[in-house]
Amino acid sequence: MAGRILSEAAEILDQCPSDEALYSVVRDFILARPLNYGQLYSLSKDAMAVLLSDADAVRECPMYAFDFFLCIIDWACEMISDAHLGIKRSDLLAALSSLEATESMLQNPPDAQLSADTLKRLESVLTPIVRCINFQDICPHRLVTLMDTLSFIPPSIFAAALRRHITARTVCPPSWRHRTGCLWDPGHMGPLLRLLDNHAVVEFDETQPNRHQSVTSAAAMKDKGVYEWDVIIQAFNSAHSRVAVGLAAKSISSHENALLGKQSNSWGLASTGKVYCPYSETVYVGGFGKDSVISFRVDMAERCCSIAVNGVDKGVIWKNLPDNIYPACSLTLGSRCEIRQRS
Repeated sequence: MAGRILSEAAEILDQCPSDEALYSVVRDFILARPLNYGQLYSLSKDAMAVLLSDADAVRECPMYAFDFFLCIIDWACEMISDAHLGIKRSDLLAALSSLEATESMLQNPPDAQLSADTLKRLESVLTPIVRCINFQDICPHRLVTLMDTLSFIPPSIFAAALRRHITARTVCPPSWRHRTGCLWDPGHMGPLLRLLDNHAVVEFDETQPNRHQSVTSAAAMKDKGVYEWDVIIQAFNSAHSRVAVGLAAKSISSHENALLGKQSNSWGLASTGKVYCPYSETVYVGGFGKDSVISFRVDMAERCCSIAVNGVDKGVIWKNLPDNIYPACSLTLGSRCEIRQRS
């Protein structure tokens, strides 16, 4: 309804500029809460320009700037129609959400994923409003993907946004959205551990005495999200006791000589195959060793975690999980493991 009102107002106010106050009221109503796909469909092209014309109001909308941008792309697809878009709408949104370029350290930007015809149709809809879109608050990781994919957007727009990030020395916080959250946290690990490969790999320092040491990931799992990752056991020496992979809160003592799951607020799957909740053993699911891959899936809506070991599904092993928990592992001398986000 608000979209239709703004669309009608956009036509009327071309003739009656004194009614600018109506723009503001309807704009504020639309932007008062986070947008979802489909909520902008009722806006005409002129109304979309009106909606975006107040940069301050757009920036106050309580949602990520990139998610707002995707809602605009979704609206543009509706303007074009799926029959003429030349690509599935879901595939287009997925392509724009990809972080492949940043994951490859920008050495090999991905090939253009959109056809010339698709780009031309998007350009025809977006060009009148592109300079009103808030690129300034889209994180640098996302900007790289947009630069590589939407070639019709003037480079000066991206340059201005990146200049702002450089001037402000923007550092994106650890985030599952940016695929930087599923890395080991150098600020929360035992002193006998060390990180390699941009914090994706953790190993026990061979020059140190043997004891259990733990580490958690950088970003929390929370709200009602679904989180998936693998832990690859790159090295393991059973002569130096067990290792464990699992979950933990930041409240655990990373330097405590205790297997994950044997201290409060931690849940561990030991290399012997035993599953531990805080202080207690629950079930046995089969052990693992060097080159094993342990796959995790945490559903925070259900507060449960299921696993697979080397591709064999072991089902749900932990329930009633608290909010704000992290992937974790505990290592001993001779062990090394890598964490790798799946979704």
